[in-house]
Amino acid sequence: MPRRYAIHTAGVSHSNPIPNACRISNLIASGAIGGADASTGGGTTDDIIKLTVFLRDRADRAALNVEWLKMFPDAKSHPARHAQQLPDGGNLLVQCDFMAVINTA
Repeated sequence: MPRRYAIHTAGVSHSNPIPNACRISNLIASGAIGGADASTGGGTTDDIIKLTVFLRDRADRAALNVEWLKMFPDAKSHPARHAQQLPDGGNLLVQCDFMAVINTA
């Protein structure tokens, strides 16, 4: 297996020649993710170390914070997060990318 390898998820793809994520050892970094659920298994939200959230409407930040606290209720265990304006174009309301550390087994 190469040191770095691309992760492609069935049913979720880009129009450009880029993977959904990339992995080196136990570190995974994703590309931008829309609202698709491929139900492929793998890591969990407990493995996330950083999440970037792109919002079409910055007024949705309050709703994001409500869901954030549901997903990560322990303030001593919150991953890093950055929220920013989603660029114009497309019809997405929210898009994310993440970095996670998972078991290498």
